[in-house]
Amino acid sequence: MFSIIIPTLNNLKYLSFCINSLKKNSDNDNEILVHVSEDEDGETRNFLNKQNIKYTFSSENVGLCTAINKVAKIASKDYLIYAHDDMYFCPGWEKPLINEIKSISHNNFYISGTMI
Repeated sequence: MFSIIIPTLNNLKYLSFCINSLKKNSDNDNEILVHVSEDEDGETRNFLNKQNIKYTFSSENVGLCTAINKVAKIASKDYLIYAHDDMYFCPGWEKPLINEIKSISHNNFYISGTMI
């Protein structure tokens, strides 16, 4: 249903927490995609490979916008969700979002904000 794109810059501790929350608390067949900038010690890419998570990589910090655009190109699901690497996805996070999408009568939309 969702391609969740996450840019990261040498922040494996929080990225792994974010990814684990997505795996634990998602009810749909979502795709997690990460753009890795720098990865000075290779740990982030090793982690993503072990988790079987697709990612793009740049050897330098390309900035947030470029990172998002690079990783979004490999998305395969119907909807993109942009997340930060230090976010935690709570149980049931998809339901209000799916309900909002269903209430919109077209596919040209951008939803932003906190859904509680």
